[in-house]
Amino acid sequence: MSFFLNHLTESNSSDHWDISGFDIGSLDQTITRIYLVAHENEFNQGSSSRPVLVNQWSIYLAISRTRSVQVDFGVGKKGVVRLVDKDDTQCFLRRSTGAFVLAISLVKHRRRRMESPIHLKVQDVLTILIRNGRDRYKVQNDDAVADDSRFWMYTVVSDFVKEGIVEEKDRARVWKVINRYWPFPKGSRSVACPIVKGVFVS
Repeated sequence: MSFFLNHLTESNSSDHWDISGFDIGSLDQTITRIYLVAHENEFNQGSSSRPVLVNQWSIYLAISRTRSVQVDFGVGKKGVVRLVDKDDTQCFLRRSTGAFVLAISLVKHRRRRMESPIHLKVQDVLTILIRNGRDRYKVQNDDAVADDSRFWMYTVVSDFVKEGIVEEKDRARVWKVINRYWPFPKGSRSVACPIVKGVFVS
């Protein structure tokens, strides 16, 4: 059994994950690219508690030209990391569903002038999340989950940098784009939207 599945069997650990839309068979799939997507806020509206406009962000782990695993953060008692298998990934990313899309290539290791991509599997990413406690995150306000989830995503990207999965320059790019609101319709000029930080809990 994988580290991830073992983790889910531990007391209360499954409370921090929503895998209802996830195919366990995807755990062993190799990731070809990582996408960060700001979803559309179709009506350009904030929440009742924080009217500031904000996008919900997701991480997409592409495992083929047409499939990916969506990883994002949602509201729960202490927060829930959600996994969803997505088909037709490239078509989805080209459509207006993504108000903004940032593609991150995996770091490549140079050997005798030949570049060989690292072999990172879905279960490897989930292991990184678990070992760093990223499945135990609490937002400041449940009504503002999209706002707080940006800090969660940036922290995960920072973990990827430490693991040598993505480059430091990518973390800088991520920080720059998630501190902005990407309005509907797609292509509209973005505006500054400072992050509200949640907290990681034990």
